[in-house]
This record gives sequence, C-alpha cells and structure tokens, in this order.
Amino acid sequence: AEGRDLGNLVYAAAYAGVRNVGIERRALSWSSSIPPSSDSNVVHNVLWGLATLGLQIPAEAATYLAREGAGGMKGEEAASVLWSLCVAGRFDQEAFEELWEKAEKGTDSAESRMQMLQAQMGAKMFGGFEVGDIEAEADGAMQRGEGNVNVSRMQRQVTEALEKKMPGVWEMEHYPFSSCDLGGLRAMNVDLAWPDKKICIEVQGPSHYLVSPPSTDRIIVNGATAFKRRVLEAMGWK
Repeated sequence: AEGRDLGNLVYAAAYAGVRNVGIERRALSWSSSIPPSSDSNVVHNVLWGLATLGLQIPAEAATYLAREGAGGMKGEEAASVLWSLCVAGRFDQEAFEELWEKAEKGTDSAESRMQMLQAQMGAKMFGGFEVGDIEAEADGAMQRGEGNVNVSRMQRQVTEALEKKMPGVWEMEHYPFSSCDLGGLRAMNVDLAWPDKKICIEVQGPSHYLVSPPSTDRIIVNGATAFKRRVLEAMGWK
C-alpha cells in the first residue's frame, strides 16, 4: 500500500509539474532500497514521475525495477518506462529489449510509439546499442504521421520576425536526424532551425518547466526538455 500511495503521489506531482522535496526524497529512497517485488503500475508511476521531474534515478535500482515490473506491464506502461529510463540516462540493453518487446506487442497508440522512438534514439546515441528496427520504426512513424505538430501562434510570430531580418534562413519544425546515422527518425523536432549553422530556437511555454520549491528561485526545466537539450548538444546544435 505504501508503494502504491507513493507511486500515485509522484505521478501526480510530475503530471502537475510541481517539485516537492518531501515526495521526491521518499520516492528516491523507495527506489534505492530495491524492493523484492513491486506492482508494475507502481514501478511505472515512480520511474515516470522521477524522470519527468528531472531527477537522477539510481542506476541499479532503475534497471532492477524496470525488469522486475516488466512482466506485468501493459504495452503503454512498458513504452512509458522505456522513455523514462531514456530520459533519466539509464541504459541497460537487456532491460530495454525486454520492455521494447512488451511495448511493441501491446500498444499502437501515437504517444507510446513516440516514446519508443525517443527510447531508440537515446539508446543509440547515449547507450551505444540499438533496440528494435530503427529503419522500420522511422518508416512506420512517417506513414502514421507521427511527429506532425501544431504550430503555435507565438511560434509563427517569432518566425515572421526572424524572417524579416534574415529571410530564407529559418525552417519551422525541423527534424535534426535527417542527416545522421539515425536516418529519418522523427523522434524529435525543433521549433525553428538554421540547419546550415546548426542553430535552433525553441519557443517554450509553461509545459516545459516545473514549479520550483519555495526554497529556490531557480528556473527548472522538466525531464523531457532537459533530455532534448542533451540530445541537441550531443549533435552539435546550439
């Protein structure tokens, strides 16, 4: 019961984008203790919550919990845990392969497939291994229209202002992986790009940030945004 309640608390805090030191300490302590067995939903909620809040999950605990909970996970949960491990920088090939198999057979939702694409990208770039068929996933994503996004009004205004100063330079919704060994993988895009110079601009709204604890006045990005920045920096983008 304690694990389930904690999982729900962490998930709720992450979903709301609120940093809570007390909840985070309890969750990190729980995951570090490596419980002998855990409900798959609890594992998902804790790992996804900590990753979304941008917190470092102990490597051994993350791998153990992911593999321990994989057996009872639904496809959507497995895809979400794959993404969580990727964002947290915890790359264990066996855990990824086990979760990938579960996700691939159990879900075809657009959100889950995008999480799987990003996990593929992260494993290749930072883990040094491949999971699944990258070329097939890239082709499938194109056919399903994944990666297509709605351009915000603010983004259009920023683009128009830049175009007036530097016409013909900026490209909206650019996919950086079109020219690297990840092929056409549409796992991540940038709002505005100057591809020749590898310069990008992200028009970021509130959903990219976390509500900081009262004790700090720092601006904290969430786990997904921090991961995206790591990817772009690793590819030489500014």
